[in-house]
Amino acid sequence: MAFSTTPFAAWKYSQLTKKEWKISNPQFEGDRFCPMYRSWPWNGHRRFAYDLVRFKKPKRIVELGTYWGTSFFAFCQAVKDFKLTTESIAIDTWDGDDHTGKYDPEAFEIFSRIKNQLFSDINIHVLKMRFEEALSDIDDCSIDLLHIDGCHEYDAVKKDFESWLPKLMENGIVFFHDIADDVDYGSVRFWKEISSKFPSFSFQHSWGLGVLLPKGQKWLKQMEQNNIYDKIKIYEYLSELDLTNIKLRNIDNLSRKRDSLIKTQEKEIESLEIRLKDLEIELNRIRNSRRGKLAMRLGLIKLLREV
Repeated sequence: MAFSTTPFAAWKYSQLTKKEWKISNPQFEGDRFCPMYRSWPWNGHRRFAYDLVRFKKPKRIVELGTYWGTSFFAFCQAVKDFKLTTESIAIDTWDGDDHTGKYDPEAFEIFSRIKNQLFSDINIHVLKMRFEEALSDIDDCSIDLLHIDGCHEYDAVKKDFESWLPKLMENGIVFFHDIADDVDYGSVRFWKEISSKFPSFSFQHSWGLGVLLPKGQKWLKQMEQNNIYDKIKIYEYLSELDLTNIKLRNIDNLSRKRDSLIKTQEKEIESLEIRLKDLEIELNRIRNSRRGKLAMRLGLIKLLREV
């Protein structure tokens, strides 16, 4: 009697192609050049962004608004660690806007140093221009992951989304930062509007991160198969844990500095006390000498009496 192997073959293929979402504990190398990455708002989303790149393996990532590079290098770290062929594009004037104010020139200097020294082996393009100026450089339907993090005024976010949506490929994903309910930005209002129209989920920690899927739910379904909504809680917990550890380290460093200062002051006081004793011994020697006694009688060293 012959047995068909088709069901088993189909099962085996599904196991080989099934994508598994893992929560990582990556080492973000850029922190060596910019330790502030660890405490800035986007830090709380870096682990999720890293895991998403690992999971989705996007062909092209485009970021609108890179500034110091906290989020951009989180994407790049995953590309580097997992040896992906992803093209990562950072778009920013590095001049600032009405929302951020004038950028510190150090921002682009640090960004460039990290890019050149840590990520020179992956495919990165930097477009130092306004978002609308870069539209002609990007093909339609070519972006897997689009991160919108420019000016957070309502009209600006709306314009960025609508003008860049044609560039997003089928089943592409869009990130929006600064969309938490307790954040007083126009981006919050736009997120509430757009997330009611398309499949999405969001994080409330670290100023909020919205994840939108306006051109298909393929990746959302795969993430749901991996219990993404439970994992959201884990990412939020890990973010709070990271911040708590940073605060504890800061407190510990302040405590050590205080103890060091106290020890330094104690040594200085001890040194002064020794010096004072030496002076007292010297004064007593002078007072007890013949010349000292004679000077005392003549009133020539009245200061010694006051001492």
